[in-house]
Amino acid sequence: MSEYGPWCTPSAAGLRVEGCQTRNPPVLPTVTQLTQKAGEGEQVEVDGWDCSFPRDASRLEPSTNKEPLSSLLAQFFSCVSCLDLRGSLLSLREGQALPIAGGLPSNLWEGLRLGPMNLQDPFDLSHNVAANVTTRVVGRLQNCCRAAANYCRSLQYQHRSSRGRDWGLLPLLQPSSPSSLLSETPIPLPTAPFTQLTAALVQVLREALGCHIEQGTKRLRSEGGGTGDSPRGESCKRLKLDGQNKGSEERAQEQKGCAGDHSEDGVEEMVIEGGEMAQDWAMQSPGEPGEPPLTTAKLLATGEEEQSGHTVLAEQGPKGPRAAQEGSEVETRKGASLSSVSWRCTLWHRVWQGRRRARRCLRQQTKEGGGGGAGTGVEWLATEARVTQELRALSSAEQRPDTEPLLTFVVSVSQADQALTVTPLQDSQGLFPDLHHFLQVFLPQALRNLLK
Repeated sequence: MSEYGPWCTPSAAGLRVEGCQTRNPPVLPTVTQLTQKAGEGEQVEVDGWDCSFPRDASRLEPSTNKEPLSSLLAQFFSCVSCLDLRGSLLSLREGQALPIAGGLPSNLWEGLRLGPMNLQDPFDLSHNVAANVTTRVVGRLQNCCRAAANYCRSLQYQHRSSRGRDWGLLPLLQPSSPSSLLSETPIPLPTAPFTQLTAALVQVLREALGCHIEQGTKRLRSEGGGTGDSPRGESCKRLKLDGQNKGSEERAQEQKGCAGDHSEDGVEEMVIEGGEMAQDWAMQSPGEPGEPPLTTAKLLATGEEEQSGHTVLAEQGPKGPRAAQEGSEVETRKGASLSSVSWRCTLWHRVWQGRRRARRCLRQQTKEGGGGGAGTGVEWLATEARVTQELRALSSAEQRPDTEPLLTFVVSVSQADQALTVTPLQDSQGLFPDLHHFLQVFLPQALRNLLK
């Protein structure tokens, strides 16, 4: 936190104590309860404040809270992320967050200097321990706690990794941004054929949420080659889908140069390695001026194509000769299948905020107009697209136009894990944790609606 502004150990310690006091049942007693248990020789007053405290811990009743530490930690992150730190007074003496707007009794906070975060010293009620904490630090703190709370709900936090990856507390203790924690947190997807799943996902991102999908990548593997990541030196070939107009001879020469000493079960990768994705895509241009950028890639594998030993990769893009040339077929070995696919997405509006309310209003209008509900996947998609349009209209009316998008991120789907990961590329306002939390709930349900 120090790189974002003033932060002190008492503030962090006070938040942890307050979190333990507000559990149900409480893990720690309030300072008032402790003061009342002080014996005759333990009565202390400093500058007019009651600082009495029991010295014999055996007189204290043990907590009846039986929750595991992992659950308490997750609840702490969730609690801090949701607190109105500016509009509340965190009182360790009373063991609760007292709303300032309601008018606090003067004896509880008289003389205390309010700020973006208000944490009261339990032995000097006029002192705000967090008085020097800035608005930026408070925002950063809550974003980190929100990301950590989302991570604590993942399987990576709750179960040991079978692949030797960091799990449990370790990712929380490593110096990293909250977004990096979430980018390692997979979102489980419903069971469906992989090609149908990816096609439905693109529809949801582009039509239901209004994402601008700038580029797409694929990773191909042979069925006999397994699903694990291959070393860089063992990749079979890499074809760049960068919108450039390449002839068949040039592509053949590129493939020949990359052929090297491959086996039949090698891995084919398009565009970039997974580890290079965030850095490389952040530097790539979205496309040539005046030309729509490359979008979703689909795998079309019909029975006739499989019998002929070819799998066709078709790019959705602009119509016409240039689009046909850009989306030319790439022939792969017999038995090849799609292992993972990724897209670069851009959002210009906070379409994840207020969706339930906007959806409710649209449904009410539909009922009044005599329309039916969203029964099929197509109807559901149309409804969500209208919700997004309403939210974008509200956002455009309330905010001045910005020169850059709110968020740019990469969505990757793995066939082996049947899961999706989201990696931020550009997030100047720190909105990625909110978006990721929304996608965790929205995407699986959206895909189930679209695929049913």
